[in-house]
Amino acid sequence: MFFGSDWLPKPAFEGDDVKITNTSTNPDNNMLTSQWNIEFPDGTVKSGSSTDMTISGADTVNHPGAYVVTLTVTDPKGATDTITKTIQIGELGITGIVTHTEDWE
Repeated sequence: MFFGSDWLPKPAFEGDDVKITNTSTNPDNNMLTSQWNIEFPDGTVKSGSSTDMTISGADTVNHPGAYVVTLTVTDPKGATDTITKTIQIGELGITGIVTHTEDWE
């Protein structure tokens, strides 16, 4: 079994919907089942069993930090594999600058 996951956008910032794609394959071409666990920076966990997952922008707004994503894939014969990746959600910020004329400075 070859398994993995990837996500977009890169980089991700608070307020973004982060789409996590299951890239797992099986040499027998059997249907695979997926189990996701996403641990948020505050320790809460979101789980799901769909092929792909999304971390909602509503969940990431005002919550930058490390989101630990664990994917466990199982084939019909019971073989399983697990992969864990960390998605860093960056903090949004605005930096302003005012430029004056030389006479003002």
